[in-house]
Amino acid sequence: MEIINFVMQKLESLYIGFVCDYVMKEVIRNDLMDIAKRLIDNRWHKITEEDELHAQLVDGECNSFLIERSKAFNINDINTLNQNEDIIDLDDDEWEDNNDDFSENDDW
Repeated sequence: MEIINFVMQKLESLYIGFVCDYVMKEVIRNDLMDIAKRLIDNRWHKITEEDELHAQLVDGECNSFLIERSKAFNINDINTLNQNEDIIDLDDDEWEDNNDDFSENDDW
C-alpha cells in the first residue's frame, strides 16, 4: 500500500490529468477505497455503471463509497425533489403574475 500511495502522491504533484479507467477496475477488485476516492476527486476517473456493478460483486468499502457518492449526486434528481415537501416549487401555479411595470422611466 505504501508504494501505491507514493505513486499517487507523485502523480498528484504533477497537476495534470490522467485517464485511470483500467486502474479503477483494479482498485475496485482489490477494494482500495482510499485510492478510488483519490482517483475520482482528482477527476482521473468518472464512475460508470460497470464500476458500480463490479463494486457490488466485490461488496467491500468501494461499494459503500460508490453508493454514498451516487446518493450525493442523485440528490438533485427531479423525482427526489418532488418527494420532499420542504422544497419550493418555483413552477407552482399559485404564483401570481401581477404584471408590474418596471420601466426605466419610473422616478425613484
